[in-house]
Amino acid sequence: MKISQIHLAQLLLLSIAIIWGVTFVVNKDALAYVDAFTLVGSRFFLAFIIMGAYLVAKGIRIGRKELESGLVLGVLLFISFTTQTYGLNFTTPARSAFITGLFVVLVPAIFFLLGGKVRKRELLAAIIAFAGLFVLTYQPGFEINFGEALTLICAVAYATHIVYMGKYVRKIRPLPLVVVQFGVVAVLGFLLAYASGTAFFSAGAITPIVLLTIFATIYAFFGQAWAQQKLTETQTGIIFTIEPISAGLLSVLLGIEVFSTQQIAGSVLILAGIFLASVKKN
Repeated sequence: MKISQIHLAQLLLLSIAIIWGVTFVVNKDALAYVDAFTLVGSRFFLAFIIMGAYLVAKGIRIGRKELESGLVLGVLLFISFTTQTYGLNFTTPARSAFITGLFVVLVPAIFFLLGGKVRKRELLAAIIAFAGLFVLTYQPGFEINFGEALTLICAVAYATHIVYMGKYVRKIRPLPLVVVQFGVVAVLGFLLAYASGTAFFSAGAITPIVLLTIFATIYAFFGQAWAQQKLTETQTGIIFTIEPISAGLLSVLLGIEVFSTQQIAGSVLILAGIFLASVKKN
């Protein structure tokens, strides 16, 4: 049976969301061996070197539009990853996953504010998915502290990143665009690590950085760029809400958390939102 490109894009984003959910734990563990800014800079620098070498080998040049658009995406992604990674020093992976997941409702809002038209079905799906995120991760006495505030900035930045990624990949080549994005994040990450005076690195960080580079950076962002050529921005955001489910399941497998009835109910709502956004309207 031949799979359509739309379904392939949905499956690709689903796999990316699962990878990102799993790497919540990898990210947090890595912070014992490297500071947040160096971690962000290192994974994106390694991704830039690998894919930059591929561009050179294929004779692909980076044009002005790719450079300018990649700069915008890189700054947004840097804000997103830095605030999330640094925020993990002050909050739990579950809380971080929930607050980051706010982008599912921020994407259609930002898209609308920038002049886009949001489909009613997708807006409803986004609200259902967000409700699922709330049920999945809600804890009594939840407060917004420094870590949560940083993660909220991450959610806004990443929602904006999804919107602009969708805008750019339909007009310019995704491959050089994403490579420029990697370079921008790497440079900003290392600059902030140096400026903060808190940079440190030990050998225990090498394995997490390599894993994050290959799966959560190269595969994830090239996959996202390709998939967003086929799907709407809101659909992309909704599918990415599977991320906290995979993070929660991994925490259960590692004995960190227990998957409760509340979390199961939240997961069902998220899956319902994804299904509603994915099915074709008759």
